[in-house]
Amino acid sequence: MLAAAVHAAHPERSYRYVQIAKKICSRTRVRMPRPLKRLFCKHCGSFLSPAVTRVRLCDGVLTTTCLLCGRQMRRPYRI
Repeated sequence: MLAAAVHAAHPERSYRYVQIAKKICSRTRVRMPRPLKRLFCKHCGSFLSPAVTRVRLCDGVLTTTCLLCGRQMRRPYRI
């Protein structure tokens, strides 16, 4: 993914790449693959690199917190 490669040097450019990817998916009416969808914040649209996220595991739930907007995304996982 291009946003991951560019994020360290140009975070604002990686944000734009995420916007373009979302726009392409909506315009062509194709679902974004799950592994790629999990790399973006669902609320602010930023690229979720280790520098801007906090990940916690508790009771079968993986909680990813975006440190830019403060919102949390929860996903179940199996123990």
